Amino acid sequence: MQLINRCKEFRKLLASDCLMVPGCYNGLVARLAAQHGFRALYVSGGALTASSGVPDIGLRTMDEFCKVIKDVSTFSNLPVIADADTGFGEG
Repeated sequence: MQLINRCKEFRKLLASDCLMVPGCYNGLVARLAAQHGFRALYVSGGALTASSGVPDIGLRTMDEFCKVIKDVSTFSNLPVIADADTGFGEG
């Protein structure tokens, strides 16, 4: 599903229903959530850093966050809410 279609679908879902949106920190978890019937997903900066074994103090780069967000979106084919924090270890 194209990105613009996912955005439109997400807006429709929000307008018509109360959604349970599970947190996913990689593509595998996203695929499992999609297979279990969830209709949207959430990517948390805290979960991403914790799954990497580092503290949530801005050590992961923006490129790393974007890759995970893309993987979650691609492997699930669902709309994604992304909380990518602030400060990305770039300097």
